Amino acid sequence: VLLFFLLSLLSCSKDAEVICTEEFRFIGVNVEGDSLTDYYTIRQKTADTIRLNQSVVFPDHTWYIILDDSFSTTLKNKSETFTFYGLVNGSQVISEDYIIKADECHISRESGVDLITL
Repeated sequence: VLLFFLLSLLSCSKDAEVICTEEFRFIGVNVEGDSLTDYYTIRQKTADTIRLNQSVVFPDHTWYIILDDSFSTTLKNKSETFTFYGLVNGSQVISEDYIIKADECHISRESGVDLITL
């Protein structure tokens, strides 16, 4: 029995299929004070502009999306720097760098602030 158990452990594939959850993840930032009139994210590696244009307004702050799981395949098993820009009436008031990574399933924040006060 012990020999069978050891052989079965050795025969297991190291490339087992990963099972992902069906949740769709976002990385965002809370901005207190003034509301942004425009915002976007720049992928530093390619200088591409990402405009997700989704926010959630709360009584004392607004939550702005920086990046979402639609980039999980692009970032799979690596990390990159993204810069979030926020504008109020055409004037840039936010420029924050975020290092974002992804595994086989979802993106996650490696660094970057959670809260910005204007």
